[in-house]
Amino acid sequence: MGRISTVEKQKRNKNRVNVYIDGEYGGSLGVETVVKHRIREGREISPDELTAVFTEDNGKYAFDIAIKYIAYRARTKKQVVEHLEKKGITPAAVENTIEKLTDYGYIDDRTYAEDFVRQAVSSGKYGKQNIRYKLRKKGIADEVIDCALVFFTDRMEREQAERLYDKLDRKYAGEPEQKKSQKIYRSMVRKGFPYDVAAALVRQKGNDG
Repeated sequence: MGRISTVEKQKRNKNRVNVYIDGEYGGSLGVETVVKHRIREGREISPDELTAVFTEDNGKYAFDIAIKYIAYRARTKKQVVEHLEKKGITPAAVENTIEKLTDYGYIDDRTYAEDFVRQAVSSGKYGKQNIRYKLRKKGIADEVIDCALVFFTDRMEREQAERLYDKLDRKYAGEPEQKKSQKIYRSMVRKGFPYDVAAALVRQKGNDG
C-alpha cells in the first residue's frame, strides 16, 4: 500500500492536479477523477487501484486533447500521435485514443490524403512530387498517397505546370533571358514538377518568346 502525500493543482491547467505517493510524483489526474475516486491527501491506496485510476484518467485526458486538436481541421494519425506524446500521454493511452478516433471516423489518412491532393491541385502551385513529399511528412503511407494521386493525371500536371510557367514568366520578366529561364526552371522543380516537364516548357516557351 502507498499513501497519497500531496495533491496539488497544476499551475497551467486548473482542471488537473499532480498526485504524489509517499513523497514521490505519481502522475497527474483530472479534478473529476480525483472526486470520483476519492483521491485525497493521507489516503492509503494499493498499487493496482492507483494504476487503474491513472489508466482511466489518462485515457479520458488523451481523448479530450485529441478531440480539441482535430476540431479546427483534419489531422493525420501521425500528427495526432505526436501531439499527444508532446502532452506527456502514455503510449498505451495514445494507442487507445488513436484506435477510438479511427473507429469513430475522426482520423482517416486516406480521406485526408484525397482532400489534400484536391486542394493542392486547385491551388495550381504544386506538382506530384511536392504533394507526395508533403503527405509523407504528415505520416501518410506511400500506397495511400498513390491512391490519392490517381486522379491527378499527367495531363493535368502538365496543364498546371504551364500555368505556373506563365506566372513565373511574368514574375521574372525584367531578367535577362538565360537567367530568367534558370529561375523558372528551378522554381518549377522546387514546386514538385518533373525535371523533364520543367525543362521542356522552358525550351518551348522560351523559344516561343
